[in-house]
Amino acid sequence: MSTLESARSEMLSKAHSKHGAHCPCCERFIKLYRRPLSASMARYLIVLAKKSGTGNPWLHVETDFRDVSIPSRGDYAKLRYWGLIEPKPGVSERGARTNGYWRITDKGRDFVAGNTFVPSHVLLLNNQLVGFSDKSVTIRDALGSAFSYDELMAA
Repeated sequence: MSTLESARSEMLSKAHSKHGAHCPCCERFIKLYRRPLSASMARYLIVLAKKSGTGNPWLHVETDFRDVSIPSRGDYAKLRYWGLIEPKPGVSERGARTNGYWRITDKGRDFVAGNTFVPSHVLLLNNQLVGFSDKSVTIRDALGSAFSYDELMAA
C-alpha cells in the first residue's frame, strides 16, 4: 500500500471515531456524521408536497415558505441525501451554491403518502453522502410524537 493510501485509510478509520480527527495532509477536520431524518424535516417535506401540488414544482425557500413555521429550517436541504428533494440547477444572484429553489421528487411524494420507507439516518463525511443506516422509517415514524400526520395532511 502506498503512503498516501495508508494515510487515507488511517484518516477514514479516525473519521469513524466518536471524536473525528484533523487530517495532517489537508488540515481539515474530518468526521463521519450520522444525521437523522428529523420531525421538522418530515414536516417540511409534507408542506413542500402540498405547496408544489398547486402547479409550480419549484418552490423558493425564502419566499414560498414565509407563512410556514418550521423549526430547524436549514435542515430541509439534507432531504436531498435521501433523494426526497432536489435543488434547481443554477447559482443564486449572490453567488451561493444553490438558488434557493427546490422541488419534491417522486420518491419524496411516495414517502409523504406513506407508500415507501427510507433509511432513518444518512452517513455524511465532509458533507458528502457515504451511506445509510440499516433501519428504515415511514413518514409517521419520522414525525414521531412531535406532529400529527393526519392533522398535517388535513391542513
